[in-house]
Amino acid sequence: MAKALVGSESTLVTVLGFDDITVAADAVPAVLRHQPSALEGIDHHLVQLEHSRHLTEKALRELPDGNSWLLIQVDGDTQDEADGKARDLVEDAARNLTDRTRILDDPAHKKQVWEARETGLGATAYPPHEPETHEGWEDAAVPPDRLGDYLRDFRDLLDRYDYGTASLYGHFGQGCVHTRIPFDLRTADGVDRYRRFAEDSARPVVRYGGSLSGEHGDGQSRGELLPIMFGERLVRAFGEMKAPVRSGQSDEPGQGRSSRCARRTPAAGLGLPTVGTGDAVHLR
Repeated sequence: MAKALVGSESTLVTVLGFDDITVAADAVPAVLRHQPSALEGIDHHLVQLEHSRHLTEKALRELPDGNSWLLIQVDGDTQDEADGKARDLVEDAARNLTDRTRILDDPAHKKQVWEARETGLGATAYPPHEPETHEGWEDAAVPPDRLGDYLRDFRDLLDRYDYGTASLYGHFGQGCVHTRIPFDLRTADGVDRYRRFAEDSARPVVRYGGSLSGEHGDGQSRGELLPIMFGERLVRAFGEMKAPVRSGQSDEPGQGRSSRCARRTPAAGLGLPTVGTGDAVHLR
């Protein structure tokens, strides 16, 4: 995305600043009415991590005041058209959303700010002086007009499970949220807590009409959660539909029928040493 922005005469990036990532998410439907070509969200924790690791320092200086931000790309067939769209967006934001705005028309500045979002995975994977983080609930998605409420519920869950240091960012225009969470995947108690968290996290996604995997697919780690989203009857139908295809084929360990697709310990799948893992930490 950053490379695509450089040298594009009919592209502008607008940045809106907010006090909190949930408030930024509340603004997504109003921004989408301006038909942006991209709409991303980042929170203060991601920015702090990037600053502490000296990542995208120039980009951080381009952000307006705030603790969370929406990065918005607007395009036009001409530069005048793109300029007009950006002005309309900023004027609308100032009236209804926030007066902390910035329009970036310099190609270098546009590239720098977009890199602040693209560096998210690297910044959150190994946070200095904080517990190691892992994927495991990294791309759930809900309808964009429900994103703010979903993030409030999800953040409450993070706090309840003592995962509150996780950063929240992602493709907010699609309601897709990325995060790396400090799961303890090295002990039986930690893995059991991760599994309970995953089940509890699936329910609000479904309640808001979303998907457990908005971008990267369910994989084995969330396979057992599919009945929460689709119901037991439909998941059984999935298995019946796949059965003729698999006839005569041997499944790889941990794959195959949905009833056992997530039975492996997450830590084992990540290659981490574990203590006391086994049947006691199965999701069911």
